[in-house]
Amino acid sequence: MKLSLAEIITLGIIIIMVITSIKDGMVSRSISYISSAIISSIASVISFFTIFKFYDYIEGKVEKFLLSISLDRTLNFLIKALIIIIIFFIIKWIATLVLNIINSIIEIDFDSTISRNKGLLFIVSSILGFIRGLLVVICIFIAIITYNGFVAPRYQINTFSNLKAYNKLDNLIDKKKISDIKSAVALDMSKSKIIYYNGVTIDEGIRSNSEINSKAKEIVKNDKTDKEKAKSLYVWVGSNIKYDFKKAEEVLSNKKVNNSGAIPAFEERKGICFDYACLYAAMCRAVNLKVRIVMGEAYNGEEYINHAWNEVYLDSEKRWIKVDPTFYIAGNYFDNKNFDKDHREKSIAGEW
Repeated sequence: MKLSLAEIITLGIIIIMVITSIKDGMVSRSISYISSAIISSIASVISFFTIFKFYDYIEGKVEKFLLSISLDRTLNFLIKALIIIIIFFIIKWIATLVLNIINSIIEIDFDSTISRNKGLLFIVSSILGFIRGLLVVICIFIAIITYNGFVAPRYQINTFSNLKAYNKLDNLIDKKKISDIKSAVALDMSKSKIIYYNGVTIDEGIRSNSEINSKAKEIVKNDKTDKEKAKSLYVWVGSNIKYDFKKAEEVLSNKKVNNSGAIPAFEERKGICFDYACLYAAMCRAVNLKVRIVMGEAYNGEEYINHAWNEVYLDSEKRWIKVDPTFYIAGNYFDNKNFDKDHREKSIAGEW
């Protein structure tokens, strides 16, 4: 019978693990080392599926933590990745500890019995080596399936796609979850890029101070829901900040513009769309609302022009709503179903 490349690789890994386990068992006269290797592999699989299952929750908590310490957004992607890796190893350590406790109870008498019988030690080492090989193969399959979910079809590794075991494991892993994680990673990477708007970076634009934070908390002090808070901030920014037509002309003429962002808009009580969006974002952050700044185009009555607005996440409704504080005096642009009729989204400049 002719074996495929996938079968040869899989069989080769299992044989190597069996031989290694027999050697380790016969030399040490114990199965402890083999058991430890198996436990490590099982703990890795448990850690992967735990992270995978609860990724949204873990990622949300990490994001909230990073926002609370107000780190430079260009570092957030690397720090978030590092924290998730650390969490993976913590879960693996806990799983290993629990499995070792269980194993120590089972192995106490068993190990002393087989150490005196070479034949039994050989058989047990072979069986454990086979299990060890299967676990190594499973870990490799998981890595390949995850990798394939992150890359374009032409870059995918399809060596094992003809194996039933691989396909069964592939079906166990939620492809939508991989896609969601991929999108989240892409967004984090895009956040780490330094882009300038009106002469400042997005991080400089949404930079806040104690006065803005205090005002935001004062505005929403009687609100109970995220939507009420988001609406109150929208009304305040829209009704208290005047549109700076002179600054708008300077931007359209590609002239150098100073004093852009949340702090200048709050202190001077005027600004253009970018300033409105930055101030709204800064105030949302002050009251723990997840917020975005969106770049695109908006219709001004004659033509579509470059524009900036916001999106706010309502945790109770599990959705993002669109908010345009610049257009406040022109009508209702808070979670309006007709919002997209005069807005064209191009990109998300930032999310906090």
